[in-house]
Amino acid sequence: MIRFAPLGLSLLRIALTPLLWFLIISEYHALALFVFGIAAGSDWLDGYIARKYKITSIIGAWTDFLADKILIGTVLVALVVADHMFPLVAALIIGREVAVVLLRIIAAFLHEQIEPSLLGKRKMFVQCAAIIASLLWWPAYFAHGMAGVAALITILSGMAYLWNARRLFFERVQWWRIKAWARRKRRRSR
Repeated sequence: MIRFAPLGLSLLRIALTPLLWFLIISEYHALALFVFGIAAGSDWLDGYIARKYKITSIIGAWTDFLADKILIGTVLVALVVADHMFPLVAALIIGREVAVVLLRIIAAFLHEQIEPSLLGKRKMFVQCAAIIASLLWWPAYFAHGMAGVAALITILSGMAYLWNARRLFFERVQWWRIKAWARRKRRRSR
């Protein structure tokens, strides 16, 4: 049964997302903070269980990855709608997340995997801290400062992700060019 715990926790995170949206929009910040704490804690817990018991699967890895993106993206948009976060900060973070999802999809089609950087692994923690600060509505300068730091680290980790992917895509593009050139050469020689 423990074998399915990480996947179940990722699915729980996805299931909590609409509830979080409702709580943030309805200004139930204390309850939203509690539910967000459960969701963020489930992210840590599913990773811990997967590492401790060496539970890995392609579906589990993708579900965990997408659950994080869905959770953070939805909460950021809800915070913008509730006027607790600057739209530019949310747009930068969500834009990076969308770019990374697209990169991972392309890499999967190429039967490759792009390893996240250490900064990318720490990014989720900083994003969660910024969301908690925004939900608590600590002094506005602190909450906005935390959101700015989260956006900066998110952008830097996205750049690191692109840097890790550069060799893979450069080699594949070169391979495609060579293959296309060889096909054209064969056709001309007939």
